[in-house]
Amino acid sequence: MGDSRESEATHDMFQSEFFKAALSNQREYDKSILTLSSGLIAAAVLFINAILSKGYCISHYGFLIVALWLWVIAIVTVLLGFQLSANNYIDALFIARNQGDFVAGKLDSRARFVEKLNYASGLFFFLGVLAFVILASLNIHY
Repeated sequence: MGDSRESEATHDMFQSEFFKAALSNQREYDKSILTLSSGLIAAAVLFINAILSKGYCISHYGFLIVALWLWVIAIVTVLLGFQLSANNYIDALFIARNQGDFVAGKLDSRARFVEKLNYASGLFFFLGVLAFVILASLNIHY
């Protein structure tokens, strides 16, 4: 009987630490995408300001609009993923305390959805950078 309780306590402690580590990693990823996307939006504004202040006009400004929208979408998907991840963490703790592994499949599918959101936010960020690099290369005047 004592070994079973110790085993459950160890399992619960491991599960709690696992969820804390996963949430911490998620937060760091989210912070990186948010910081980089916000910074690149500011850099885009400065780049455009520098071009316009020299009297040049911006060609292919569609790339700018696409880049800005992609970064905004990256920020929104990060925020959505963060919220869903936090909800999953709370639900997992509730289930672990009250119901065991009764609905683990539901949490796994939600966790996979959050993982897909993370990949999507990274993809939107990368595509935004690509669009901005194309814009910059088309508008650099020597």
